[in-house]
Order: sequence, then C-alpha cells, then structure tokens
Amino acid sequence: MKLSAIYVFALLVSPLAVLSAPMPQADAVSVDSTTLVSTADFGRPAAKAPARPAARPAARPAAPKAKAPAARPAAPKAKAPGAARPGAKAPAPVARPGAPKATSKATSTTGPIPSAAELIAAANAWRADTMKVSHYLNIASTLSGQALKSAAAAANVAEKDELIHKAVIDRHPISKTAAVVAANNMLVTEGHFQAVVDALTDVTEKGVASRDTPPVINANRCPNVLFAIDAYLRAANQAAGGNRVANPAAVRPVACGGPQQ
Repeated sequence: MKLSAIYVFALLVSPLAVLSAPMPQADAVSVDSTTLVSTADFGRPAAKAPARPAARPAARPAAPKAKAPAARPAAPKAKAPGAARPGAKAPAPVARPGAPKATSKATSTTGPIPSAAELIAAANAWRADTMKVSHYLNIASTLSGQALKSAAAAANVAEKDELIHKAVIDRHPISKTAAVVAANNMLVTEGHFQAVVDALTDVTEKGVASRDTPPVINANRCPNVLFAIDAYLRAANQAAGGNRVANPAAVRPVACGGPQQ
C-alpha cells in the first residue's frame, strides 16, 4: 500500500519537476566563417551560407583605336609637255626682241661643196650686186616720184640676190672659220642685212615720203653690212687659191668711202 502511494506521488511530482526545470540553452558552435550550427539543430542538415561571388579583375579600359592616317590628296597628274587641251588654240610664236626678220628669199646652206670656180663666180657676182645698191644710194637724192621708186626697186632686187651668192660660199668649209662666222652673225643674226632690204622696200612703196633716206641706209650699211661682205669675199678668194678675185671687197657708195668700182 505504501509503495503504490509513493509511486503515485512520484508520477505527480515528475512532470512538475520537468516543467519547472530551466530549459537548456543551445550553445552556438561556430563551425566556420560561413556556417553556424546550434545544439538544437542536430539532426537537421546544416544550411550553407551563400557563396560570395568571385571578384572579377577590374577590366582595363580599352586602348584607343589607332586612327588611320589621313589620306593625302592625290597629286595632280603631270601633263605631257606640249599637250594641248581639247579645243585650246595653239599659242602664237612670240617674236624675240631684236631678232632679225625673215629674209624675202630663202637660201640653203646644204648641198655639194662648191668648186674654186664656183667660189670665184659667187664672189664676183656678190661684189657686182653691192655696186648696184651703192649706185642707187649715190643718186637717190636727185630722184623723185616714180623714178625714185623704180631705182629703189632695182636696188632692192640686187640686195636680195646677194643672199644667193652668200649661200654658195656658206656651203664651203671656209664658212666655219672665225672671220666668216663673225660676218654671218653681223649680217643675219644681228639683222643688219635685213634692215637694208626693209629700207629699200619702204622707199619702193612710199617714194620721197619714206624716212629711209640714203644717209639713214648708209649709217647701217657702210660699217656693218659692207664690212661683213668684205670678210666673205676675202675668204672665198683665199679658198679658191688666192688672187682669183680682182678686188675682194664690196663696192661702197661715195658717202662711205672705200672702193667705188
């Protein structure tokens, strides 16, 4: 009887003791820096802390793209020398100041070398023509009207014919000598011979109204033209053997002095 009473009493007290006893606190156990486990959580799967995203290396700023070198403007195409544009007129030739005018009769320095006889004939004929022009200059001041024009025209023909005789001598090697080269320069390059032709032409057309009076013509012809002709005649005479031309010198008008015949 006593045992059963004690048993009953124990049954009544045990629950109260359990209820009044303090509840054990779960000690937090640090498992690692990322997972926390409690004593109350034994039996449950441990929750994993979310993984930190891996740090990405800072992206380097993109290098600036190299700019393509600016294209140089295409160089203008060189024009072929002398190429004319379509429709363009050819420029007129510009006359050089002081250049002699073209002679009225073309002469040629090409051909066979003249013989001694041909040299003598050319020299004598050239001298005869100088006599005709000098004769006109001696009498021109006494003429007028048509007589003056006709005399000037005849003198002009003789003056132009002198170029034919000169061309014969120019075909001979003596034309390369220093004396003849200088004479040719005076007659042709410097334009003294053509000046006489132009003056006689002017008198032929205008008569007494022309400014090319005998003194004006003589001022050029005596010291320049006749002096150069002398050099040609002497060279021709020497090339022909010497003493073949009676008087190897141009005939002068009285105003110039020198040989008159």
